[in-house]
Amino acid sequence: MSMQRTVGRQAGVIALSQTVALGMSARTVQRRVRNGAWRELHPRVDLVGGHQCTDEARVRAAWLWAGGEPAAAGWDLLRFTWHDLNGRPAEVAAEIKATLVAAA
Repeated sequence: MSMQRTVGRQAGVIALSQTVALGMSARTVQRRVRNGAWRELHPRVDLVGGHQCTDEARVRAAWLWAGGEPAAAGWDLLRFTWHDLNGRPAEVAAEIKATLVAAA
């Protein structure tokens, strides 16, 4: 899949892991964020230049940041994004499970 297609399917949002898998270096991504061409929405999740930060983009960014499957948001997320918002601002909550490892 190309970068353009991935970004298009994800409302302008892309995860760092995706950009690296598609052949762009992490340094290039960091430079684009630093110079304002891209906008960081969450750690390692960016809005690509030329795209609006819509409710859909914010939902997808939260999904990617929380570990969602890149480029495949899942039916519940799609239903929420396109049918339940009805023009209202989106509030997205993500539950992240962490595993603590005791030092030996």
